[in-house]
Amino acid sequence: KLTARYEAEIDVRSLAKVEQRFEDIQIEAGKTKNFTPQAFGENKTNNLKVEVSYPQAIRFSSRLSYLIDYPHGCVEQTTSKAFAQLYLNDLINLKESDKQKAENAIKQCIHDLQKFQTSEGLMAYWAGSSEPNMWASTYVLHFLCEAEKAGYDVPNRLKTKLINALSNKSRQWTTPQTDSYVWYNEVSTQAYRLYVLAMADKGEAGAMNRLKEEDLKGSLAQWLVAGAYAFMERKDIAVKLIDKATTYQPNYDSYNYTFGSNTRDNALRLMIETQLKRGDKATELANKIAND
Repeated sequence: KLTARYEAEIDVRSLAKVEQRFEDIQIEAGKTKNFTPQAFGENKTNNLKVEVSYPQAIRFSSRLSYLIDYPHGCVEQTTSKAFAQLYLNDLINLKESDKQKAENAIKQCIHDLQKFQTSEGLMAYWAGSSEPNMWASTYVLHFLCEAEKAGYDVPNRLKTKLINALSNKSRQWTTPQTDSYVWYNEVSTQAYRLYVLAMADKGEAGAMNRLKEEDLKGSLAQWLVAGAYAFMERKDIAVKLIDKATTYQPNYDSYNYTFGSNTRDNALRLMIETQLKRGDKATELANKIAND
């Protein structure tokens, strides 16, 4: 079963914006379907795109262009712009000039991230600051691991110092005895740290075992710890953890210090289901993300 999504756009110059309308058309396996897109606007001011996908389309083009053009230069945004471009050529048919542009942006990001590293080895929110940001520190290592896998050179000192600092934090971590909002952020941060350390072949088994024994309430942390076990060749533990998890949805606000949203959490769940090669579960999550 495929989804075809057509997206009609008109450049509304007087309002300095682009107006969009789109519609999803479901095409059953083995069937054909004819449809007539409803274009709108004056001729030569509008255009139409058709995207056919399995699972449902996520409209990558417009979202990526918004992300890449986002103006701020904190560590999260600097990393996010380049992180997305690692996969750009797999998602969109790029011209050679655009491939080169993406490659240059990734290399520049890796170079710039060195300006955010504190003397301890973690990453500050702003370049030159000495105050580390815990979630972003792990996020940067996640990006560096994926960039290295994609063939980019990552400065050994940057990555090694960051791994050592995150490993120390993971071993020192204790469960916060505090309200549910802080608890959720803290356990999510520790679980993400353990997940990415395991991805980097630096798994902290003792810290993982301690966190696994907590009542994680079906939170994102339960999935991330499961993913860490999967990286350490314990998929049996990973599947047990996920199968007994409910999907707990926290009330995120705009100042959440894990940069969280329910869509982001579902994207991480999707990443872990894909890692475990559970195709049906992954497709279900991908379609939910597309709808959201």
